[in-house]
Amino acid sequence: MLIIGLFVGYALDTIVSAKETGGKSLFKSIRFKIGRNQIHFHHWLWYLILILILLLIGFYSAIVYGILIGMILHTWTFKDWYGVVKRK
Repeated sequence: MLIIGLFVGYALDTIVSAKETGGKSLFKSIRFKIGRNQIHFHHWLWYLILILILLLIGFYSAIVYGILIGMILHTWTFKDWYGVVKRK
């Protein structure tokens, strides 16, 4: 079920995400400033936080984790996936 979830998650994120870095997505990017730094909370961070919360509360479903990991893998295909803090 994990493998199926990976494919479903990757495909799902392909549908809802922008086609390229900086493109239009179904979800608005979360960006805010702290001092001179701009923080970009990428979607993969949200998915990772959700996985951690699910683990902490003792929830386990191979398909759910597969979907979330598949979505993370898709977001890592973007050029700016690692750019969380941008100095101005």
